[in-house]
Amino acid sequence: MARCKMNLARRLVSLLDDMRMPNGTYEIPNGVSGAALLKLALEVGADDLTFFEHIDQLVWAVARHEGYVIPDYPMDSNSEVRAFLAEHGAETVEDWYRLRGVTDAVLAEDWRHAGLMARNVPFWRKIVPASKEDLDNPARVAGPIRDALAFCLSATTGEDDARLFSV
Repeated sequence: MARCKMNLARRLVSLLDDMRMPNGTYEIPNGVSGAALLKLALEVGADDLTFFEHIDQLVWAVARHEGYVIPDYPMDSNSEVRAFLAEHGAETVEDWYRLRGVTDAVLAEDWRHAGLMARNVPFWRKIVPASKEDLDNPARVAGPIRDALAFCLSATTGEDDARLFSV
């Protein structure tokens, strides 16, 4: 399992910090596309950064990774969704996302969001939502990318932040 390329991740986070304006927006050089920035982040993040085009699919990837039988249609009667949710202290899929820090605004329009799942140094994970509309705009996708890579470099644990989870 390839871990995050730490030196490159630090450099990319630093570059993005330098491009951040006082008002919180980013000024990305012309010629850099949102897709290219995302591709670079995924290359630097290696196995510690995963992109989900549809944020609502992230929960099922986690459940399958933990060994639960989750078919393509997760609510199938043969599914182990209830057991997975119960193990994580959630009654519904939305509860699972809320426990992970995903806001009700994102959940209400989940079809408009992609997601980054970042894993940090002590193997804790965090979900970083990104608007699908922003994926083509490097100035708007820079924030979620920066936050996800910064988390990959961190040593934060579930004791420090209850939204984090381990897989």
